[in-house]
Amino acid sequence: IIGLTGPIAAGKDEICRILRRRGAHIINVDKIGHRLLGQSTFFRNHNLNRHRLAQEVFSDPKKLRALEKLLHPGMVRAVKEELRRVQRPGSRYQKSLIVINAAILKRMKLDRLCDEVWVVLAKKEIRLKRLLKKGLARKDALVRMRPQPSEREYRKGADRIIENNGRKSDLTFNLFRAKLAFKGPV
Repeated sequence: IIGLTGPIAAGKDEICRILRRRGAHIINVDKIGHRLLGQSTFFRNHNLNRHRLAQEVFSDPKKLRALEKLLHPGMVRAVKEELRRVQRPGSRYQKSLIVINAAILKRMKLDRLCDEVWVVLAKKEIRLKRLLKKGLARKDALVRMRPQPSEREYRKGADRIIENNGRKSDLTFNLFRAKLAFKGPV
Protein backbone atom coordinates (compact mmCIF):
# COMPACT_ATOMS: atom_id res chain seq x y z
CA ILE A 1 0.00 0.00 0.00
CA ILE A 2 1.39 3.36 -1.07
CA GLY A 3 0.31 6.56 0.61
CA LEU A 4 0.52 9.30 -2.00
CA THR A 5 0.58 12.82 -0.69
CA GLY A 6 1.71 16.31 -1.53
CA PRO A 7 0.36 19.81 -1.79
CA ILE A 8 -2.53 20.89 -3.97
CA ALA A 9 -1.78 20.82 -7.74
CA ALA A 10 1.53 19.00 -7.26
CA GLY A 11 0.40 16.09 -9.45
CA LYS A 12 -1.16 13.45 -7.16
CA ASP A 13 -4.14 12.90 -9.45
CA GLU A 14 -1.93 12.59 -12.53
CA ILE A 15 0.20 9.98 -10.77
CA CYS A 16 -2.96 8.10 -9.85
CA ARG A 17 -4.15 8.16 -13.48
CA ILE A 18 -0.82 6.70 -14.61
CA LEU A 19 -0.86 3.99 -11.93
CA ARG A 20 -4.55 3.15 -12.49
CA ARG A 21 -3.82 2.51 -16.18
CA ARG A 22 -1.24 -0.01 -14.99
CA GLY A 23 -3.65 -1.88 -12.71
CA ALA A 24 -3.35 -0.08 -9.38
CA HIS A 25 -6.39 0.44 -7.18
CA ILE A 26 -6.74 4.10 -6.17
CA ILE A 27 -8.47 5.30 -3.01
CA ASN A 28 -9.11 9.02 -3.45
CA VAL A 29 -9.62 10.47 0.02
CA ASP A 30 -10.84 13.86 -1.29
CA LYS A 31 -13.64 12.14 -3.20
CA ILE A 32 -14.61 10.23 -0.06
CA GLY A 33 -14.76 13.54 1.81
CA HIS A 34 -16.92 15.15 -0.88
CA ARG A 35 -19.28 12.17 -0.77
CA LEU A 36 -19.53 12.24 3.03
CA LEU A 37 -20.04 15.99 3.08
CA GLY A 38 -22.87 15.71 0.58
CA GLN A 39 -24.47 12.97 2.70
CA SER A 40 -24.14 14.80 6.02
CA THR A 41 -27.40 15.72 7.74
CA PHE A 42 -26.31 19.36 7.82
CA PHE A 43 -26.36 19.57 4.01
CA ARG A 44 -28.92 16.88 3.17
CA ASN A 45 -31.85 19.29 2.72
CA HIS A 46 -29.80 22.19 1.44
CA ASN A 47 -27.80 22.71 -1.70
CA LEU A 48 -24.11 22.23 -1.03
CA ASN A 49 -22.06 24.96 -2.65
CA ARG A 50 -18.58 23.41 -2.46
CA HIS A 51 -16.95 26.50 -3.94
CA ARG A 52 -18.45 28.74 -1.25
CA LEU A 53 -17.63 26.22 1.47
CA ALA A 54 -14.01 26.05 0.27
CA GLN A 55 -13.76 29.85 0.36
CA GLU A 56 -15.04 29.86 3.95
CA VAL A 57 -12.99 27.04 5.43
CA PHE A 58 -9.69 27.61 3.64
CA SER A 59 -9.64 31.26 4.70
CA ASP A 60 -10.34 30.50 8.38
CA PRO A 61 -8.15 27.92 10.18
CA LYS A 62 -10.76 27.42 12.94
CA LYS A 63 -13.47 26.58 10.41
CA LEU A 64 -11.10 24.26 8.56
CA ARG A 65 -10.25 22.39 11.77
CA ALA A 66 -13.96 22.13 12.63
CA LEU A 67 -14.77 20.70 9.19
CA GLU A 68 -11.84 18.26 9.44
CA LYS A 69 -13.01 17.17 12.91
CA LEU A 70 -16.45 16.50 11.46
CA LEU A 71 -15.32 14.65 8.32
CA HIS A 72 -11.98 12.94 9.02
CA PRO A 73 -13.24 10.10 11.26
CA GLY A 74 -15.73 9.00 8.60
CA MET A 75 -13.15 9.40 5.85
CA VAL A 76 -10.63 7.22 7.72
CA ARG A 77 -13.33 4.57 8.32
CA ALA A 78 -14.22 4.61 4.62
CA VAL A 79 -10.55 4.18 3.62
CA LYS A 80 -10.17 1.22 6.00
CA GLU A 81 -13.37 -0.36 4.66
CA GLU A 82 -12.15 0.07 1.10
CA LEU A 83 -8.79 -1.50 2.00
CA ARG A 84 -10.54 -4.51 3.56
CA ARG A 85 -12.74 -4.87 0.48
CA VAL A 86 -9.91 -4.80 -2.06
CA GLN A 87 -7.59 -7.03 -0.01
CA ARG A 88 -10.17 -9.79 0.48
CA PRO A 89 -9.36 -13.14 -1.11
CA GLY A 90 -10.82 -13.21 -4.58
CA SER A 91 -10.69 -9.44 -5.07
CA ARG A 92 -9.22 -8.50 -8.42
CA TYR A 93 -6.96 -6.04 -6.57
CA GLN A 94 -5.78 -8.51 -3.92
CA LYS A 95 -2.26 -8.65 -5.36
CA SER A 96 -2.24 -5.18 -6.91
CA LEU A 97 -0.64 -1.96 -5.88
CA ILE A 98 -3.07 0.04 -3.74
CA VAL A 99 -2.65 3.80 -3.54
CA ILE A 100 -4.21 6.03 -0.89
CA ASN A 101 -4.28 9.51 -2.44
CA ALA A 102 -4.55 12.16 0.31
CA ALA A 103 -3.14 15.68 0.51
CA ILE A 104 -3.01 15.48 4.30
CA LEU A 105 -2.19 11.79 4.67
CA LYS A 106 -0.15 12.29 7.87
CA ARG A 107 -2.62 14.65 9.57
CA MET A 108 -5.33 12.03 9.05
CA LYS A 109 -2.90 9.33 10.27
CA LEU A 110 -3.50 7.34 7.08
CA ASP A 111 0.27 6.96 6.68
CA ARG A 112 0.00 4.26 9.38
CA LEU A 113 -1.89 2.08 6.90
CA CYS A 114 0.84 2.33 4.25
CA ASP A 115 3.95 0.35 3.45
CA GLU A 116 5.52 3.48 2.00
CA VAL A 117 4.69 7.17 1.69
CA TRP A 118 5.38 8.81 -1.64
CA VAL A 119 5.37 12.59 -1.83
CA VAL A 120 4.87 14.46 -5.08
CA LEU A 121 6.20 18.01 -5.06
CA ALA A 122 6.15 20.91 -7.45
CA LYS A 123 7.32 24.48 -7.10
CA LYS A 124 4.73 26.83 -5.64
CA GLU A 125 4.56 29.00 -8.77
CA ILE A 126 3.98 25.93 -10.96
CA ARG A 127 1.20 24.73 -8.66
CA LEU A 128 -0.39 28.17 -8.74
CA LYS A 129 -0.32 28.18 -12.57
CA ARG A 130 -1.99 24.75 -12.59
CA LEU A 131 -4.76 25.96 -10.30
CA LEU A 132 -5.32 29.07 -12.41
CA LYS A 133 -5.47 26.88 -15.53
CA LYS A 134 -8.20 24.81 -13.81
CA GLY A 135 -10.25 28.00 -13.49
CA LEU A 136 -9.62 29.07 -9.91
CA ALA A 137 -9.20 32.77 -9.27
CA ARG A 138 -5.71 33.67 -8.05
CA LYS A 139 -7.06 34.68 -4.63
CA ASP A 140 -8.97 31.40 -4.23
CA ALA A 141 -5.95 29.37 -5.33
CA LEU A 142 -3.68 31.08 -2.81
CA VAL A 143 -6.27 30.61 -0.04
CA ARG A 144 -6.40 26.86 -0.78
CA MET A 145 -2.61 26.58 -0.86
CA ARG A 146 -2.04 28.40 2.43
CA PRO A 147 -3.23 25.85 5.05
CA GLN A 148 -1.35 22.91 3.58
CA PRO A 149 1.80 21.54 5.21
CA SER A 150 5.11 23.03 4.12
CA GLU A 151 7.35 21.24 1.63
CA ARG A 152 9.67 20.43 4.53
CA GLU A 153 6.80 18.76 6.40
CA TYR A 154 5.92 16.67 3.36
CA ARG A 155 9.56 15.65 2.87
CA LYS A 156 9.91 14.63 6.53
CA GLY A 157 7.60 11.66 6.25
CA ALA A 158 8.50 10.58 2.73
CA ASP A 159 9.97 7.26 1.71
CA ARG A 160 10.14 8.52 -1.89
CA ILE A 161 10.02 12.01 -3.40
CA ILE A 162 8.62 12.50 -6.90
CA GLU A 163 9.40 15.88 -8.43
CA ASN A 164 6.79 17.25 -10.84
CA ASN A 165 8.08 20.55 -12.17
CA GLY A 166 8.17 19.67 -15.85
CA ARG A 167 6.35 17.71 -18.53
CA LYS A 168 4.16 14.66 -18.00
CA SER A 169 6.90 12.50 -19.50
CA ASP A 170 9.28 13.74 -16.76
CA LEU A 171 6.67 12.91 -14.13
CA THR A 172 6.18 9.44 -15.58
CA PHE A 173 9.94 8.83 -15.53
CA ASN A 174 10.25 10.03 -11.91
CA LEU A 175 7.24 7.95 -10.91
CA PHE A 176 8.62 4.75 -12.37
CA ARG A 177 11.98 5.35 -10.72
CA ALA A 178 10.14 5.41 -7.40
CA LYS A 179 8.07 2.38 -8.36
CA LEU A 180 11.17 0.35 -9.24
CA ALA A 181 12.59 1.02 -5.75
CA PHE A 182 9.33 -0.09 -4.09
CA LYS A 183 9.43 -3.67 -2.77
CA GLY A 184 5.65 -4.28 -2.80
CA PRO A 185 3.37 -5.36 -5.66
CA VAL A 186 3.70 -3.36 -8.84
